[in-house]
Amino acid sequence: MKKNYVLDTNILIHCPTAIFGFDDNNVIITTTTLQELDSKKTAFAEVGYGARESIRNIESIEGDYANGVTMPNGGTFKIAKESEFEKLVPAEYTLDRPDNRIINGVLAIAKASELETILVTNDISMRINATMCGCVVQGYHNEMILDNENYTGRRDITPEDIESPFNKGFLENEFGICRDGSNSALYTFKEDGWHLLKDRDYYTPYCQPRNVGQRFALYALLAHPEDLPLVILKGSAGTAKTFLSLAAGLQGYYHNGYDRIMITRSNTLSDNDLGFLPGDLEEKMTPLIAPFMDNLQVLLKGQNEEKEQVKLQIEDMFDTGIIEICSLAYMRGRSLVNSFIIVDEAQNCTIGQILEIITRAGKGSKVVLLGDPDQIDSPKLDRKNNGLSFAAERMKGSKLCAQITFDESETVRSALAAEGAKRLVIK
Repeated sequence: MKKNYVLDTNILIHCPTAIFGFDDNNVIITTTTLQELDSKKTAFAEVGYGARESIRNIESIEGDYANGVTMPNGGTFKIAKESEFEKLVPAEYTLDRPDNRIINGVLAIAKASELETILVTNDISMRINATMCGCVVQGYHNEMILDNENYTGRRDITPEDIESPFNKGFLENEFGICRDGSNSALYTFKEDGWHLLKDRDYYTPYCQPRNVGQRFALYALLAHPEDLPLVILKGSAGTAKTFLSLAAGLQGYYHNGYDRIMITRSNTLSDNDLGFLPGDLEEKMTPLIAPFMDNLQVLLKGQNEEKEQVKLQIEDMFDTGIIEICSLAYMRGRSLVNSFIIVDEAQNCTIGQILEIITRAGKGSKVVLLGDPDQIDSPKLDRKNNGLSFAAERMKGSKLCAQITFDESETVRSALAAEGAKRLVIK
């Protein structure tokens, strides 16, 4: 049965093709959404790009927008005039706020139609407010990751699995642990079967892996970029995702032919409000990559360097371009060859940003996505529709991607940090 889907502005900004994603149903936006898109078309980075693309897609549907235009997929697209709506939201919801006007529009459309009317938004606060006002609400499910929760990139295997000529549902680049009492052997699955991992496969002079997850991660990070150009590491704070990635990046630069290590970190400040911070791009980004600086000091001190010498060495790495700080906002249009690209806090990236990063990687480059889907800072994203989870699900089983999810037992923390996490975190 047909339904009315009223799209919030954030849906169109983060997925400009969303108007085509509801089959033969009625897709509706209000004039407030249209005006918000117009006001954001010159905005910084992806917000502006998404607004412009959405406007182009709307223009491509030629016809009488007010009465509805039939789309190629059989659905109908309509722009609802809010001037024709009576006020239906509760008194405390004033119509001077765009979100409230959109919610009021949903209620008016539902009142005038026999079809079920649903507000589609990924804004958590708006979903709550719309529900309070009596709307039926959902997120944009076309982007949701529905079955990634249980995939960690590894599994227990048996000697029979290793020797069997048949693939029992194993995925390319999945890791395996074959246990024999207190001993265990580590494997990775390729097209022709399970391959035993040896110590040299995850060796780097910059650090020593402390657990199985770190061994698997280092193997993937150190692999040649032609074999594994994409690595995804997920896990909570303290699982050494950043530390291991930097160690592999240094190994790659000094020994394996990378021309540079590129570092970027996604969050609301760096992507949308970067211009408000003082200084040039490197100075703007420096406070946001403090974790990398801390880990660099630890890694280089491990090479028996004096404290002052370590500081000078780090400064030299940035001055000579060995390490480059890059904002996600400036990735578009670049072609990054022979680069080791680390994207921290990737759970705060949109799907579009992740696509932008991966498609920028040229010959000889490796992209490393780091993050924790349980630590989302953006109100428009959640653990299912963020770019990190999307990439992990879509790239699962690809011969060009390996991924590992660290479990809590692999967290490397001080006694105080571990005790605090145990006693103070409310779940």
